[in-house]
Amino acid sequence: MLSVNRKQKKLNAMDAYLPTKKEYADIAYQQAKKAFDDALPEALRKATQRQWLDTSDVMKILKCSRRHVQHLRDSEQIVYHQTGRTIRYKYQDVTTYLNEGKVAAGGAK
Repeated sequence: MLSVNRKQKKLNAMDAYLPTKKEYADIAYQQAKKAFDDALPEALRKATQRQWLDTSDVMKILKCSRRHVQHLRDSEQIVYHQTGRTIRYKYQDVTTYLNEGKVAAGGAK
């Protein structure tokens, strides 16, 4: 049994708390705000992302050196497109490379 206040009766397991209309509205607002805040960064990223990336962009996404990006190209671990001396990567190809390296919980790929 829970003791709410010495002057109030003790609650038993069958008693339930019913929020007021204002409390319910506040709870609903907080849950909607949380869902919106969780979804907004991903939606903004998708809306503003560029389709083609250069090597420095890939370096920032992968958090690695220019030489490592070159190694990924040379070992054919990451897809790239080259026109003359200009090398470009599709954003989707970079994220695919990242997702291939994910390890599921428990250590299984």
